[in-house]
Amino acid sequence: MFTCYQSLSTLPTHHSSLLDRLNVVIENNNTKVNDYLVEYRNDIKKVKRKFDICDKELIGDVILKRNKQKNGEWLEIKFNCDAEVIDFDDDDGYDRILNLLERAEEKHLDYSDKLALGEEKQGIEVDVYIIKGGERLTFHCIASDKFVIQKVYFDSPISLAGDTLELKKLYSGPKYVNLEEPLRDALQRYLKKRLVDDFLSTFIFNYSRLKREKEFTHWAEHMKTILSN
Repeated sequence: MFTCYQSLSTLPTHHSSLLDRLNVVIENNNTKVNDYLVEYRNDIKKVKRKFDICDKELIGDVILKRNKQKNGEWLEIKFNCDAEVIDFDDDDGYDRILNLLERAEEKHLDYSDKLALGEEKQGIEVDVYIIKGGERLTFHCIASDKFVIQKVYFDSPISLAGDTLELKKLYSGPKYVNLEEPLRDALQRYLKKRLVDDFLSTFIFNYSRLKREKEFTHWAEHMKTILSN
């Protein structure tokens, strides 16, 4: 009986080379993953005391669910390990831009050369959901060394079809940086009271690095399995 499959020993040299390279990638990334697990072990334990971490292989999304309801309220946090953001505006973003412009002028650089000043900010896009009854308040943020709110909006139920609650996104309001400072401060305090603080923000940013390396390893292993058959 004719078959189009070949054993690994009869694969062309270039095919074996590809599998060899995948083995190297898997080995290197497993080392990175283990290093990150050691580095973030205590932080992961600390977060798990308050949140369930939903992290599935070959899925880029990670969901943190607060493991206890509080005052009829549930809290969920969702991010994707590939949702990286560079050089974003925060609540003091305008002051930062002015500072960059002044420094660029001193160094005779254009503002477009600001990366040369080493001032770029890196983060991960995050959605923080506050769920009460049939409504959901969403804080769209960026997690870096702190949570940087970008938008605040809420969903409202429009129909109930069987067991599925359909939500409709309403007007999302102005940009967070355009809100008055007292309101911005109040929104930050609102999140911090719900454990969405600087520690959790740093944890999410770091965990996204771990997750990215884990998924790269899973991707390579999956690729190897397919190519080996």
